[in-house]
Amino acid sequence: MNNKGFTLIEVIITLSIIAIISLILIPTVNTLIEKQNENSINNFIESIETSALNYAKENKWQLGINCSDNKNTITVTLKYLLENDYIKGTEENNVKVIKNPVTKENINLDKTVTITYNCENKTFSSTFTLQ
Repeated sequence: MNNKGFTLIEVIITLSIIAIISLILIPTVNTLIEKQNENSINNFIESIETSALNYAKENKWQLGINCSDNKNTITVTLKYLLENDYIKGTEENNVKVIKNPVTKENINLDKTVTITYNCENKTFSSTFTLQ
């Protein structure tokens, strides 16, 4: 008798175990990928906001912020931050662009970052939304 091969039952049991493991792992892997994408977007937004804060701190006297007449909010475009090296971008066809870290699509450089000066604390804060 030849005992070198697998029986049908052994093959079915092995495939069943692989299917059960796959059913457990696939949702877990998808959740990890979603969390990683969310972290990438959050880090990207934080990087842009930090760049805007650096711009505001370096140019606070030229921005014309005045607490007496409540002119304590300004906006700056991504294009301006990119052209003045506050944000690092990539070059495509000799043009600087910023890419979405998840979709890898170019981000509209006309999007703005809002910078607010808190007159009480004498600190800047910035807000940027990707949508």
